[in-house]
Amino acid sequence: MRVRPAPTAFALLSALAVASAGPFLAPAAGEEERGWLVDKVRFEPVADGGGTVTAESIGTYRGAVEVVPAGGGLAVINDVSVEDYVKGVAEVPAQWPAAAQRAQAIAARTYALNQKANSVDSAWRAAGADICPTQDCQVYLGVASEQRPSGENWVAAVNATAGQVLLSGGNPILALYSSSNGGRSVSGGKPYLRAVNDPDDARSALNRWSHAVPLSALVPLLGVAPPFTLINVGRDTGAVMFTVKDPAGVLSQRSMAPEDFRSRANGALGAPAGLPSALPSPRFTVRTSGDRVVFEGGGWGHGVGMSQHGAYGKAMRGMSASDILATYYGGIRPTTLGPDKLPATIRVAVALGRGGVTVSPERHFRVLSGSGEPLGHLEVGRWRVVPAKGGVRVVPPEGRERPLAAEAAVVEPPPPGQDTPLLRFDLTAPAVVTVRYVTPTGVPGVVPPKVVDAGEVVERLPRPSTRGDYRVLLEADGGPGRFLAVPLLLRVDGPDRLVVRLAGAGPPEPARPSRAPTLALATLLLSGTALGLARVRRSA
Repeated sequence: MRVRPAPTAFALLSALAVASAGPFLAPAAGEEERGWLVDKVRFEPVADGGGTVTAESIGTYRGAVEVVPAGGGLAVINDVSVEDYVKGVAEVPAQWPAAAQRAQAIAARTYALNQKANSVDSAWRAAGADICPTQDCQVYLGVASEQRPSGENWVAAVNATAGQVLLSGGNPILALYSSSNGGRSVSGGKPYLRAVNDPDDARSALNRWSHAVPLSALVPLLGVAPPFTLINVGRDTGAVMFTVKDPAGVLSQRSMAPEDFRSRANGALGAPAGLPSALPSPRFTVRTSGDRVVFEGGGWGHGVGMSQHGAYGKAMRGMSASDILATYYGGIRPTTLGPDKLPATIRVAVALGRGGVTVSPERHFRVLSGSGEPLGHLEVGRWRVVPAKGGVRVVPPEGRERPLAAEAAVVEPPPPGQDTPLLRFDLTAPAVVTVRYVTPTGVPGVVPPKVVDAGEVVERLPRPSTRGDYRVLLEADGGPGRFLAVPLLLRVDGPDRLVVRLAGAGPPEPARPSRAPTLALATLLLSGTALGLARVRRSA
């Protein structure tokens, strides 16, 4: 399903107005069962550039965060724009040459689009995501990638290559890459994934590697059990071969697939000094020397497609990102796709199998159920999500259930050197604030709406210059069930005299003379119906 982009401020206002009048999901009953029971929940910033969303102990992300039931627990999915996704990828050091980083950005963007377009069974696809955040796909850290040392260089590389993709037959290629290929890449079974010589891979410390382990360390790994004895281990082109001796002294040979042997070795032997694992790549040899087994190999990773260290070496020689990519991907060079040719978002399964997750915004976010029903439109604080029968339970921060209220409202004369009065009031929660008015001559006006935080709010009002009654309406919309409107009737009786009267109140009360017309507002109590006259600040 195509995910709706975060709304603009104007669109947000429209959505709020509808949501406040429409159906609202009531919180579940019971003090221990606060919140809402929904199929899944989505947290998204209220507007473009509206800040980030943090899933505690997982990461901080641009775009939206969804929490969905999956595999008996919860999956956390970051639904993020393509370019912001690439900015969150952390596959090469941000201090590398610009050409190498640009080549990596294009490869990462291409790989992600390829994965989105191809349905392959996986745990993250079962949860509704396109891609995983680990080296099983490509490493994705979200905002942490931008904030790492010299992260601004990586962001610049992504921006410089925006929309650039490697295409074959009009579709994003399977742009595989690895850290190092040992001097020659490995064929990947695609016309554009041919094996090529790569002397620039010598920039990698893992271009060639070797180490030895005791022969006895391989006994449990190879499944040799008494009364049999392991004699030696080696490798031919197709398998890892090992010789065992029975109690009678009879020798026999056994074999293991290299992929299985490597997986077991990396799990059982640990990482020798200077290496990320016992066998960093599938390109290795094995031989027995006395009571030791010697491993020798080249590269780190599968070796298909681009070598990241090879790209580094080519960039150091002055090659462009386009030339680097063409070397590794069968001559294919980047094509720039416009926004209309790219998917709206990439969905990253940043966590699977969680028993609960706490989500909080940098500024404000909307909270929606899976069907799009609003739980909140201008939310702050830490929201807890836990598994529940048939979906998830969404628990808002303590005190969020309290009604929206505007308190201590007052209008001040224009500050020195200005000609507009100031409206001040305190909000108990974030809201979209709109001030509407009608002049004594019947001309309507509005102070442009804006999103404000809880606490003191200051708005500039048009200076009243006509005698008579001004009808003013202060509106604050905090989302479903959190709307208030404060109506006021204000009388301007000459340039030095102001009479203030509330709508429906008794006779107006005269105000003391002041050197400029002044407005006053009312305090709204919790019910939104009982209004009291606010104090008026005046200049001396």
